[in-house]
Amino acid sequence: MQIIEAWMQKKPSSKAVAFWNMMGSLVNAAVSVLLLMMVTRTLGDAEAGVFSLGFSVSLMMLTVGMFEVRPFQSTDIYKQFTFASYFTFRILTCALMLLITVGYVLLNGFGGEKAWVVVLLCILKCVEAFSDVFNGQAQQNDRLDVAGFSLSVRVFVYCAGFLVSLLLTKNLLISCGVMVVLALLWLVIFDAGTGRYFEKCRVDFNKKALFELFKSCFPLFLASFLMMYINNAPKFAVDAHLSAEYQTYYGILFMPASVINLFSLFAFRPLLTKLTAFWNEHQYKPFLTTIAKLLLWILAVTVVALVGGWLLGIPLLSLLYGTDLTAFKSELMIVLVGGGFNAVCVLLYYMITVQRKQKYVLIGYVGAALAAFLLGDRMVAAYGLLGASLTYLLSVILLCLLFIGIFTTVLLKKRKGEKQLG
Repeated sequence: MQIIEAWMQKKPSSKAVAFWNMMGSLVNAAVSVLLLMMVTRTLGDAEAGVFSLGFSVSLMMLTVGMFEVRPFQSTDIYKQFTFASYFTFRILTCALMLLITVGYVLLNGFGGEKAWVVVLLCILKCVEAFSDVFNGQAQQNDRLDVAGFSLSVRVFVYCAGFLVSLLLTKNLLISCGVMVVLALLWLVIFDAGTGRYFEKCRVDFNKKALFELFKSCFPLFLASFLMMYINNAPKFAVDAHLSAEYQTYYGILFMPASVINLFSLFAFRPLLTKLTAFWNEHQYKPFLTTIAKLLLWILAVTVVALVGGWLLGIPLLSLLYGTDLTAFKSELMIVLVGGGFNAVCVLLYYMITVQRKQKYVLIGYVGAALAAFLLGDRMVAAYGLLGASLTYLLSVILLCLLFIGIFTTVLLKKRKGEKQLG
């Protein structure tokens, strides 16, 4: 504890803050790739399929535990809500997350190993959701380096423990349990330890504050949950209609699409402040020019990914995961195109938020989620993994079109109003 306190008292450099923030983002993006690779190469495609489904469910449940409070908490510089309110609210959302997890497992009739893998991975993500409230507290107090360091080391520690356990026991359930224990230890030792440096943890069931937090964050939570569902709907359809091995194949093929989104985020997150200023100051030409440049960047990244995917994608993925993916080249290319459209959707989501019309993004997410729900079972039943890939692509194309419509409508309406006033 003395080591933690000494570190917390030392003011970090801007380079340290940037480094740990970047490391946290990279590690968070890579963890699913690494874990699936470990399971596939150690236990085979069938076990990896169970793990892939469980991890996808856990990510969807994580949105319930997080409830998109972190963006609100980290920017609450005037302390509209006390940390006790954030802490108590996170207890409630994590409890809700676990209840929904149990309900999901029972309603889907999961049994045996599959049920326990899903539950354990959801508990792991529940621990991460609870750690996040301390990381948000650190960011709120200008210690983003603490949040990035915590995320990076926590993931490294439980991934290392998972790999060692897999190699020693060859048992997926035991290895998932090891991850949960290690994540809990990090939460208690480091996250809670750094949290006490800022403010002592306490529970405060202030109904008014909790309701205000719920009301403020619910639209963002719903959007996040629906986006996660859109990404995972094809996997749920694969689980319903194909064998566990195909869950592994789709999980592997989907991984490169996330790389497009990651590189896109690196480009436009630093420009959000500038874009907000352009919009607020009615400088529409530089606003639209910057967006056009970002769209060109996404196009360039997508083209590079498609060329790389066509030439090297299948051989490289087959080598990394130790499984033959030769028959799924078309599926990979379709998913990569979907990754490009998804990156455009994320950019437009931020731009609609800059316009302060984020409540309208729910229109897009509801429409795309409904499309994914209606298409998933039919497409996978008819075309297998090709149907799963097409479901993802068509869903994100629809979301992209809806976001373009919302963004354009808001822009034209504002400019028309200004002309009438001028």
